[in-house]
Amino acid sequence: MKKTIDILKTACIMAFSLLTAYSCSDWFDVKPRDMEEADKLFSTPDGFKEALAGCYTNLCKTSLYGRETTYGLVSVFGQEWGKGAGIDNQPSSLYALARQYRYEESAMLSPLERIWSELYNTIAQTNTLILYTEEKQSTLSDFYYRIIRGEAFALRAFCHSEIFRLYSDVRGMAPDVDSIALPYVRSTIPGITPQSTNQQFYERIMIDIDEALKLLEVDPIHTGMDMSGVDNNYLANRQFHLNYYAVLGLKARICLFYGKKSDALQAARTVLNARKEKELFPWVTRDAANNANPNLRDRTFSSEHLFALNITNLEDYVRNYFRETVNPLESRIDKATLFPYGGDLREIFFETYNGIPEVFSRFWQLQSAPRRNRMPIIRITEMYYIVAECLLGSNNEEAVSLLQEVRTGRNIVETISPDLNEDLIRAEILAEYQREFLGEGQLFYYHKRMNTRQIGTANADYILPLPVSEVDLGGRKLVKK
Repeated sequence: MKKTIDILKTACIMAFSLLTAYSCSDWFDVKPRDMEEADKLFSTPDGFKEALAGCYTNLCKTSLYGRETTYGLVSVFGQEWGKGAGIDNQPSSLYALARQYRYEESAMLSPLERIWSELYNTIAQTNTLILYTEEKQSTLSDFYYRIIRGEAFALRAFCHSEIFRLYSDVRGMAPDVDSIALPYVRSTIPGITPQSTNQQFYERIMIDIDEALKLLEVDPIHTGMDMSGVDNNYLANRQFHLNYYAVLGLKARICLFYGKKSDALQAARTVLNARKEKELFPWVTRDAANNANPNLRDRTFSSEHLFALNITNLEDYVRNYFRETVNPLESRIDKATLFPYGGDLREIFFETYNGIPEVFSRFWQLQSAPRRNRMPIIRITEMYYIVAECLLGSNNEEAVSLLQEVRTGRNIVETISPDLNEDLIRAEILAEYQREFLGEGQLFYYHKRMNTRQIGTANADYILPLPVSEVDLGGRKLVKK
């Protein structure tokens, strides 16, 4: 696997180090030897599978979903943590600066540039995969052609949507469609990809998502085909891939970010309907979530993942942030406030460890745990919240019913009043984001969509700066409203 990833990335890294402003739009500006190695890699179906795995592996780094875009920087931006990792006692530490949105500080520039560069590196890999699935289609069966190519389009859309959610100027429910946005990189030809407008960026994401959905109609999770024991179980666990329903979830997420409520509602409803009709993504059971043996607990509620990354080093990554430290990250909102209802399964997110109470334990997932190394990226509960939010003002009763369904799935006996007005329902949705996605980074994006002026005691700033090299060498500019 490492050799495969090295082949995929060698030229991209070379190009990025010399021409950062290209947003790593190509790794084809390579020596003949690199081209020969790539041709060899894509000469067998296994080579395509390894290349696809390399794209997912790239997302698992600590600079991305192994830390900074989940429980790290992005959670700090969302004011999820009140103490720990230098937030409260080291004013010049990375997370202390992040909590104050001091993006221009030198300590902040490098981590923010790494997020940008690694996401565009992954995009470059997916562009290559998309190209080779077309050029060497005969190497693959029609089934694997559609699966691998479909996931590549989905990954390209996902990475661009994440870049957009972080670096775009979106404050409120919809962006100014004519405002300058970011480069949407689809070409493998070297050159500086022009910046898009917000509308163009959205349209290109939707093109990739729709292409992915069309190709992934053969996805076993969609068709119900039993793939157990087939091809060494390559397609047995589709939740570790951007499968058909994960792509629909991504569509719902980005449509809502753009204020396209009807489209978001339709996509999220399709996922929820499939969940009930096909018995997909079931609620975590109480026995799985709260096993008497802490090492056996399903801490991330894995059955509910639409898409999760398999981060093999996750235990090592979280060790110095939640376990093997006297200064663990601690929730800004205390446990009693987060979980006011008795029996809430999410209370297991906090445990006493080494004498320290209420240590966040969701990502401990020790090596003995049967569902270890899982980092949820899109979950079924997000679909419930999206539908509920889209129904506000038109069908408040159903919105409340959906929130109640999540409560029931979380073992909460207390019911929500069916007479809640729109403001109270919205407050309940916010409270759910705060407790349901703690440590996953989603709260920041919720506040950005809603243009929350103050989170906790901090005046929020939602527009991350573009990397200096993109501005200086590529002439990028981001027009703020």
